[in-house]
Amino acid sequence: MDVATVTELRNRCREAGVEFHVVKNSLLRRVVRDQGVEDADPILSGPTALVIGSGDVSAAAKVIKEFSRKLELPAVTGGILDRSVISA
Repeated sequence: MDVATVTELRNRCREAGVEFHVVKNSLLRRVVRDQGVEDADPILSGPTALVIGSGDVSAAAKVIKEFSRKLELPAVTGGILDRSVISA
């Protein structure tokens, strides 16, 4: 995604009370292992962004789904919910 598209996605996330961060896969692998999440490697390839929701657990998914429906970006490879890896 180009900078303008990422900025638009960040703004939509912020409006929904959701955090959006682009992260390095190597660092994220260490964090999820330290938190007891197993088998996260398949979803941690290529450019990776974290979308984190704390109140309404579906808010993050709704923002990404709505955004990707419009632009067909980003591609969702999976997620982590309650220390369990979930498919796209």
